[in-house]
Amino acid sequence: MKRWGVFVDGKWQEPLRGEHGDVVNPATNEVIARTARSDVDDVERAVSAARRAFEGTWGRATPRDRAAALRPPARA
Repeated sequence: MKRWGVFVDGKWQEPLRGEHGDVVNPATNEVIARTARSDVDDVERAVSAARRAFEGTWGRATPRDRAAALRPPARA
């Protein structure tokens, strides 16, 4: 079963309290994944990482450069 953490600073990490919750398929009541239960400390960690990114090269990038970084590569 897939288990998701929190995506902070460009990588998946465990939530600080280590808590996860079930994702349930409503049609079958089957647990299909487990996701992080983030709290205020996880949010503060993510906001701090976002601030560092914005104050670094991402904040100085042009809208065109940001779009290119977010867009998947074109297929031939």
